[in-house]
Amino acid sequence: MMYPWTRLAAKIKGEESQAATTAPVDPFAAAGAPTAVPGLPPQPPAAAHRVAMASPAIPQHAAAPAEARAAALPRPGAITTTNALASATTAGAVATGSLPNDFDPTRILGMVGDEPILAGEVLTYIIDRSKINAFEVPPNDWVKQRGPLIEHALPQILPQLIENKLIYVTFVRDKDIPADKWEEIRPKIHKHFGDTKQKQLIEKAGVHTPQELDARLRQLGTSLEQHRQIFLEQQIIMQAIEGEIPPPEDVSHDQLVTYYNEHLEEFSFEAEARWERLMVRFDRYKTRQEAYQAIAWMGNQVVYGAALEAVARQHSQGPRAADGEQYEWMRKGNLASTVLDDAIFALPVGKLSSILEDEQGYHIVRVLERREAGRIEFSDAQANIRDKIHAQQRSEKVHAFVDRLRQRVLVTSVLDKDADATR
Repeated sequence: MMYPWTRLAAKIKGEESQAATTAPVDPFAAAGAPTAVPGLPPQPPAAAHRVAMASPAIPQHAAAPAEARAAALPRPGAITTTNALASATTAGAVATGSLPNDFDPTRILGMVGDEPILAGEVLTYIIDRSKINAFEVPPNDWVKQRGPLIEHALPQILPQLIENKLIYVTFVRDKDIPADKWEEIRPKIHKHFGDTKQKQLIEKAGVHTPQELDARLRQLGTSLEQHRQIFLEQQIIMQAIEGEIPPPEDVSHDQLVTYYNEHLEEFSFEAEARWERLMVRFDRYKTRQEAYQAIAWMGNQVVYGAALEAVARQHSQGPRAADGEQYEWMRKGNLASTVLDDAIFALPVGKLSSILEDEQGYHIVRVLERREAGRIEFSDAQANIRDKIHAQQRSEKVHAFVDRLRQRVLVTSVLDKDADATR
């Protein structure tokens, strides 16, 4: 069984919300994602020269536990996991092309300078930010699907993670943060992780302690330390962007009007209706005449004062009979039955329909409430438009920032071969 995995919209608290909406930053950020911790030093101007950061010879299955990565970070000059990896490597490089269906958390999927991006990191992002709760997936299904899952999501996720890593690596290298400063910064970020993301993961996993959470994460193919390390990197990424990207520019009235006129579909909405129904199915009666008599009898009960919901609970044969055949807001065109769809958006509100017939059976419907199609007025949309324009401006600046970093750092990934093949 293949489980669908979807990207979540970024919801960063406070001023960090704008940073999280841009593609290069935290592409799978979940609700309640962390805000930046104060105390990180500001980002210096980008160096004008090209930094030599060629990928080291690392085999595709080199071991690189998150614990070793975290331990390597605070040492002066040790801004990547190169030292931690070197002790476990012999020779090799990033493999390109298709991934195997089996899962190896130490498989190197990309290199940003000498900083690897591992399959385990991709899986960590998915577990952390997917709408699907991986802890609820049966273990046997999870073991079978996590490899194909990564391969399926990789074209979308890996370029985003590469951009994140690019910002992280260059920020730490340019700042050359001394060890004592790291010893001050890391506990603050780790505490913030424990107060926010770790609590969310504990609740999501249905456990009570960090130790129990780590055990469950290791069953999935990752670890608590790996989640903590990614959290730390995200904090630094947000700090780097805040120091590099200037505040949003003022948006003129003419810009607001132009955006509104060019994106009218964004501010349009379709008709919606709440409704209720009585139904009899043809396949439950010998003849259509018997079915007709049954629906007519139910309709008469309502005409003579019975509540339609009560009659539906006792006698209707529709899919929501147990709930009194009550249907919440639905847009026109959403129903498979065009007969019902047309009736719901044509009947006067509060009036019982005549007996309607489609391929499945007979129906009587009543519209409880309806909103006609329309468009949000410009005066009501201005604040939303201003936010959209600011987000677009910020995204363009972040992409320009990342493009400048790409001129300084060598980047390779398993997608390179596939990308070359399409050119």
